[in-house]
Amino acid sequence: MDRYKKLFSNTLIFAAGTFGSKLLTFLMTRFYQGRLTNAEYGISENIAVTANFLIPIFTLCIVEAVMRFGLDNGYEKARVFTNGIITTLSGMTVLALLFPLVNLIRFFDGYAFVLFAYVYTSSIKTLCSQFVRARGLVKLYAFDGILTTLTMVLFNILLLGVFRFGVYGFILSTVLSDAFSIVFLSIAANLPKYLRPELFDRPLLRSMLKYSAPLIPTTILWLVISMSDRFFITAMLGVEQNSYYVAANKIPLIVSTVSAFFTQAWHMSAITENSAKDYEKFFGKVFSAYQSLMYIATAGMILFIKPVMLVMFDPKYESSYKYIPALLLGIMFMCLGSYLSSVYAVTKRSLNSLATSFAAAAANIILNFVLIPKMGIQGAAIATLASYALCFFIRVFDTRRYVKFKVNYLKIFINCILLGGITYLAAIRPKLMYLWISLIFAVILVLNFSAIIKTVKKLLPNFKKA
Repeated sequence: MDRYKKLFSNTLIFAAGTFGSKLLTFLMTRFYQGRLTNAEYGISENIAVTANFLIPIFTLCIVEAVMRFGLDNGYEKARVFTNGIITTLSGMTVLALLFPLVNLIRFFDGYAFVLFAYVYTSSIKTLCSQFVRARGLVKLYAFDGILTTLTMVLFNILLLGVFRFGVYGFILSTVLSDAFSIVFLSIAANLPKYLRPELFDRPLLRSMLKYSAPLIPTTILWLVISMSDRFFITAMLGVEQNSYYVAANKIPLIVSTVSAFFTQAWHMSAITENSAKDYEKFFGKVFSAYQSLMYIATAGMILFIKPVMLVMFDPKYESSYKYIPALLLGIMFMCLGSYLSSVYAVTKRSLNSLATSFAAAAANIILNFVLIPKMGIQGAAIATLASYALCFFIRVFDTRRYVKFKVNYLKIFINCILLGGITYLAAIRPKLMYLWISLIFAVILVLNFSAIIKTVKKLLPNFKKA
């Protein structure tokens, strides 16, 4: 299949498989806010974020190696999967021995069991789903995404709506849906066939860990960027204030979720197509079109924040509005940086990914210290924006050492200025929003639409030939 058609096809599959389910999850935000107090909502999110912090440490980020090596036809898939499962289970055993210490942390007193269950099921579920994706079963991978979300919603309705289990119900809903997914994938993808302890391969595991080990601190650093502001807000301003910041992050997650449809497909294409003669040209064309889409999408989301909030948010979270524009712009830079990270995956330069992530995390922590006491929640939003932007710009220059793709720096500069203006108007001068932001959005649309049309026209002959 033609590379462009394959990329487009996989993107559609991931979108079809996850858009409806993710939309349903976003719509559940109001349900959560109505069933949990502000404090419970903040605690629930902190538990989920902490679990995501522990997972890369105790799994050694082996899931990234399973994905990377599983896509490479030079390695036997059963050996890759077996190594991944054994590594993950070993890490969970170590974590179980340490978990009594969790109750000593004030925020998590009484929640150690649900936190461990979250880490355990999420680790195994992610490994299974990424291995399915590495085998090229993208339709099954997408269908599992739908199924996981539907079961999570059902468990949420039962545990939060009917039994009113509060924080426990919120976390156990995810645990049970992940467990259901593990069983489903084991049957549908015949995973037991690939789990063969006799194929445990130490030399291969060393190669996998050499790739994944630098990704442990890399993943943690990205989580630091996404979670440190929440803990800073909780410590400096209180749990209730954190709930407003958590709510504000829900709308930017729409952009990152939609972007994930493409980046999942792109990372597969980047790894499997990197030996092609004109790969650098392919990389540059896709990057140009992707940038344009992200600029337009971000400006459009800022323009329509209030209508989206009316659907998603409980009225008590209305004040979260002013934090969303900066977070949206930050998520845009994160998505662009994620696209560039495919260069590190292709060339197996995970240390470069670590270095760029470290710079972003350091900036985020320093800015949180400085800005939150002066600007409150808005300071955390600006810190997140600045750290994601820093990572993106570093990666623009660094990745071109390995893949010589073309970059239109003037295009990036002009769009960043326009988006900065739109963000300021929406957050600081809301009364000016609809007139001026509409005008700026129109300018961004005109500047970027041609790049998208040009790319589509180049793709059309490929579809006709296929």
